[in-house]
Amino acid sequence: MKNFFTSKTYTILQGVLMLAGIYYSYQFALMLFNRLHGHAYLFSDITVLMPFLLVGMMVLFDVFGLYEAGELDGIQLFLSLLLAGIIGNAALVVVAVGFNVFVLPAKLFIYAYGLQIAILLPLLTLRDAIHRRVIPAIKVLLVGSEDELPQIKKLLENKSRNRCRIVASTGSVEQIQEAELQQVDALYMGRLNDRDEERRLVAYALHHDLPIFYDPDILQIGYRRARLVRFDDTLIFRMDNRAMSIEERFVKRLLDLLFATLMLVVLSPLMLLAALAVRVEDKGPAIFSQERVKMDEKTYNLYKFRTMYVDAEKQSGPVLATLSDPRITKVGNFLRKTRIDELPQLFNVLIGDMSLVGPRPERPFFVEEFKKTVPNYQERFRLKPGITGLAQVDGKYSTGVVDKLKFDLLYILNYSLLLDIRILLQTVRTVLLPEQAAGIEEEE
Repeated sequence: MKNFFTSKTYTILQGVLMLAGIYYSYQFALMLFNRLHGHAYLFSDITVLMPFLLVGMMVLFDVFGLYEAGELDGIQLFLSLLLAGIIGNAALVVVAVGFNVFVLPAKLFIYAYGLQIAILLPLLTLRDAIHRRVIPAIKVLLVGSEDELPQIKKLLENKSRNRCRIVASTGSVEQIQEAELQQVDALYMGRLNDRDEERRLVAYALHHDLPIFYDPDILQIGYRRARLVRFDDTLIFRMDNRAMSIEERFVKRLLDLLFATLMLVVLSPLMLLAALAVRVEDKGPAIFSQERVKMDEKTYNLYKFRTMYVDAEKQSGPVLATLSDPRITKVGNFLRKTRIDELPQLFNVLIGDMSLVGPRPERPFFVEEFKKTVPNYQERFRLKPGITGLAQVDGKYSTGVVDKLKFDLLYILNYSLLLDIRILLQTVRTVLLPEQAAGIEEEE
């Protein structure tokens, strides 16, 4: 069955409906405002601003994943729509000031924003409900060893919100039965004996027009940036060693300085309150300094608000903190959940040890351990560490070391200014979602 939600027709139709909802929200808001407050503003007063709003909202909807049917749960959908609307309409106010459209009152923008939520949230919720009901789970045949079946079932069924389901498994391509093939929509390539077996499975999938799922290794992630090069009558892959240009480094550093300074100015009252709360609870120091590993595997001191009791690791040595760790103070637990404990790292950004966006920094003890057990782990030190990163917005604290490394390398290989902006915007949503903080955390 062809998935309508992945077709071009659906993409165009959805985009038109969402933009229409935003457009008419301002018309309805104008009518409502005039009726309630006795004014006679005309829609032509705001028409000049509409192209800016519609283009901006299209981009923001893409950033927050609102075009993807069934990808977000209820709270994620609501928060994404909420944040997209706040950012888009706030930007419109800035543009309105730039165009000297002072005749429009601030309440009008608030009315329009409320109407956008009222119009689009039910539509998107209905879309997702239809998607869950109409689109069945993808039935998957696992080709690999039997001992990896539980792990892959957890990956495909739990983490995909039951959008995939393993219905059969077999040890090799030769053992695939015709009856099994008739009831599956895709294949999953697990651990196979050799590369010849992998090639046979790919050829088999091509012959039967079946997609293949598989867990990529570090090299395969690099293939996303590879391009085909023709030497006479021979095709080869060229996979460039992605390094940031001087211009990219300059722009990234400039934005780090500007945004870190702005955030410190705006958030300084909140940081002062956090520091006082930490001091009042147990009289210990408010700021915690810890050695971490940065770019080129050099070490530096990372600053955070202290969330554990003083000398929490004096007897245990370096260990990863858990969600219900008894070493965490009451104030510290709140600071962790709200990510306020990370704010002092803005000083690390100003110093130049860190960037706003990049791989999260790790402690030297764990870096040495991971380098022994995780292939290519040292590749994450090609960029400055960040306060937030791709692994933090697309993963969770409980995401495993290998999977976090894959996110980090995906970021390094695909770095762009737009990607940084997308991650910064999505970080706001991540901070507001408590489930993103579930599991093991890195800490004092």
